[in-house]
Amino acid sequence: METIDLHKVVDIALKVEEKGAEIYNQLADKYSSNQELYETFKLLAKDEQIHYNQFQSFKKDIPETLDNVSQIDKELLDFVDPSRFVPFFESAEEDLNEILKVCYNFEKDTYLFYSAVRDLIADNEVLNNIIKAEKSHMVILFKYIVTDSKFRGISDKF
Repeated sequence: METIDLHKVVDIALKVEEKGAEIYNQLADKYSSNQELYETFKLLAKDEQIHYNQFQSFKKDIPETLDNVSQIDKELLDFVDPSRFVPFFESAEEDLNEILKVCYNFEKDTYLFYSAVRDLIADNEVLNNIIKAEKSHMVILFKYIVTDSKFRGISDKF
């Protein structure tokens, strides 16, 4: 019987959101001469901070461990650890398109990671909202990569 410590999983999520906000703020500073990019990265940083705060409140309401976690769920959580993107951000080249692709993949992995957590604990409104926001970041970053459209934050509707 496998157990998984959900508090450790949420600790990973907190670190990812904290590092994401830091990275996006650094990218905003790096591209401060381009108002649209500056605003894009500032909004992403703000959203990551919101998610961090949501996970802080979410952590209080989850059980310590879950029993009978399937091997597939455990492997998915191990595989999609979004913290693996941190080294890519720190050594990002000057190529903006590459930076945006790394941002997209980072958001995609956070979406998959949080979706896997939701599969383990069932529906949770806070987690569902975070997943929805991560999904919207993926869509918006992808749209930005493909069309250079302006990013407006998690309230952007397509």
